[in-house]
Amino acid sequence: MKFGFFSKNKAKKDSFSEFFRHAPKEEKERVFLEVAKKASADQRELLKEYERKLHATHAR
Repeated sequence: MKFGFFSKNKAKKDSFSEFFRHAPKEEKERVFLEVAKKASADQRELLKEYERKLHATHAR
């Protein structure tokens, strides 16, 4: 049995990995901040939805 992580083949290059290898520091920081803000907003929305469902369940 052969597992991918034991393979001696080089990982294929894609635009995502190329960006993080070659983009200027400022561009990487901008992207990281944008992703972090979006993830934080998504998490806040999930928590709000959880709280709404929790209160609706206890209100019965």
